[in-house]
Amino acid sequence: KWTLGQWSNSSSHPISIVDWRVTDVADLDSRVRWIREVRKIIDNQQYSWSYRLHLGHFGDYFKNNPNWNQVNQALLNPTESSPSQESSQTKPVQPIQITDPDEMNMKLGRGVNIGNALEAANEGDWGVTIKEEYFKIIKEKGFKSVRIPIRWSYHADEKAPYKINETFFARIEQIIDQALTEGLCIIIDDHHHEDMITDPDANFPRFLGIWKQVSERFQYKSGLLLFDIFNEPNGRLDKDKWNLLIPQVIQTIRKTNPNRTLLVMPAEFGSFRYLDSLKLPSNDTNIIVSIHYYEPQLFTCQGADWLGSEYHTRGLTWPGPPKEKVEPSGGVYRVDWARKFFIQYNTIQGADNPASSEAIANHFKKIQDWSVINKRPINIGEFGTFNKADMESRKRWMSAVVKHAISSGFSFHYWEFCSNFGLFDVRRKEWNGLEVTLLS
Repeated sequence: KWTLGQWSNSSSHPISIVDWRVTDVADLDSRVRWIREVRKIIDNQQYSWSYRLHLGHFGDYFKNNPNWNQVNQALLNPTESSPSQESSQTKPVQPIQITDPDEMNMKLGRGVNIGNALEAANEGDWGVTIKEEYFKIIKEKGFKSVRIPIRWSYHADEKAPYKINETFFARIEQIIDQALTEGLCIIIDDHHHEDMITDPDANFPRFLGIWKQVSERFQYKSGLLLFDIFNEPNGRLDKDKWNLLIPQVIQTIRKTNPNRTLLVMPAEFGSFRYLDSLKLPSNDTNIIVSIHYYEPQLFTCQGADWLGSEYHTRGLTWPGPPKEKVEPSGGVYRVDWARKFFIQYNTIQGADNPASSEAIANHFKKIQDWSVINKRPINIGEFGTFNKADMESRKRWMSAVVKHAISSGFSFHYWEFCSNFGLFDVRRKEWNGLEVTLLS
């Protein structure tokens, strides 16, 4: 516990106990006590493990061996006291969780979303299918965590108890296990739940039913799995409605996951401007507040065809003002805030330019002030630049965001790994250079 634990903490390398065993020459009661004692320490330190299960003297492998069940039970359930108390069924043990959200936020560190995969109707529809090798690639590059957007609502029944499709559920569990195997923290969320945006009152029971199943299914997973309870509340799920629903969702999750770290974001797409309106349960401190940051969005999302015509103007550089005036497309003139942005972007020097480095600094100062006052750690759950912006401007903007996130003690997850905002070319199997700005 002490030698390995201290080494792991100081080196930031996880530990796996790949071979441990006790021969059947020892008496059964002593073997079971020893196995349980080692298991409890392993669980407490959050090590992975593989017991030496021989056909011979260490494992009592054969199921007709009368000792088999007691050795097996000791491996799977280290909390019982003696072989005489064994039953034929074992209940998985709740893993040791990290209940300090600041500590967990440090573990999240610098991360990346693997988007455009599981938030589509079917994985692969939007061009991304998550492969096991991605987690190794991400880990080896130096990232500490991943966020996996998931559209559960596409895979759950419409009527109570809103059963989630087992094939889909198993696929999510496979992905969670693959990330944890690589030693990555992993966040799963409820993404693109459109019914909750358009009619939260009618769809809230289904939303709770989905989280009830997710919580029950994954309650025994490592504490390095986190739940992000809802992605970008907006529309009719406004700040007042969202504040009413937050404690009910958390209460549902806490019934089976009392110590798991949760992420909650403010209304209006997780905007920092709505932090002051966010109301969290005062008796639940194991929460990280997540912010999505794409400011200024007319730069970061320029040319995005899924957004309104005001976003179709391309050629914006960062920071502003540009060397040559950018003439906005016609759609801009029909939207007052966009028209105002281009006037300021093209003409104003310094902090009053909405595409200035000072603007980012001011935004992060507001986030940090709120975090300190409210004693809640911050995760920048999404930020990124669409690939229609020029590469050098993208790098400068990303570097500015990362600088302020790190200096403020925030964790972050870039949007995203390998699609239109991406860092990695899956066909060439190479990074595109943007990742350097996130890790330096």
